[in-house]
Amino acid sequence: MKKIISLIVFIFVTSYAWGIGSNTSNANELHGLARNLLNWLDTNTTYNGKVPLPNIIVLPRDEIQKKWCSKFWRKCPKDNIIAFYRHKTKTLFILEYEKKISKEYYEIIILHELVHYLQDLDGQMYWKIFCLNKIETEAYKTEIKYIQSSSRNNA
Repeated sequence: MKKIISLIVFIFVTSYAWGIGSNTSNANELHGLARNLLNWLDTNTTYNGKVPLPNIIVLPRDEIQKKWCSKFWRKCPKDNIIAFYRHKTKTLFILEYEKKISKEYYEIIILHELVHYLQDLDGQMYWKIFCLNKIETEAYKTEIKYIQSSSRNNA
């Protein structure tokens, strides 16, 4: 049986993320970013990026820690959770924007979690631990491809 363990991002804006607040125009901007990233994934990977956007929830640091720790770990890591994807609800949780983390890095994090979302839709995410390396490796390789693509476009 193919079941999914995933950590990915989709944002139903409830606070501030990536310098984007919860008003309608800013929520549209964030959803536009997610849509653009899905389009890039559709064009540059084997995934079908022409799918509905996942749910996206932006949380302050203490709330994202609670969400993560309550579902995934008995011992909770300190201050290093930026985003994760919950496959059961098709929801991406992301840390609200902090000035110490660049906007470009947030974009890469959203891309990473969107890869997990597409892996989920494609039936590639399983509860078996051995699959974690495969899904994470693929997400990191996709990040590198995106960064290289962005660098060429900005050169």
